[in-house]
Amino acid sequence: MKKITSYATAIIFSAFIFSSQGCAKKKSDTQNTDCKSCKAFATDTKPEATQKVCTDSEEQTFRSQHTGQEISCHQ
Repeated sequence: MKKITSYATAIIFSAFIFSSQGCAKKKSDTQNTDCKSCKAFATDTKPEATQKVCTDSEEQTFRSQHTGQEISCHQ
């Protein structure tokens, strides 16, 4: 009976270690995938500007700050 208990404990412990490592790897893979680089091209009155944006609201703010300029955003 002691052998069965020790084997079961070892299997459960091993499964816990492998599953926790898998979860940690997934979290690091999904970070910062939505960030874009936005560029506002220069005009006669405004200089060229670039900014890294990670949310839709940041992109909208960048676009509103550079009205009248051609803007390009890409990943």
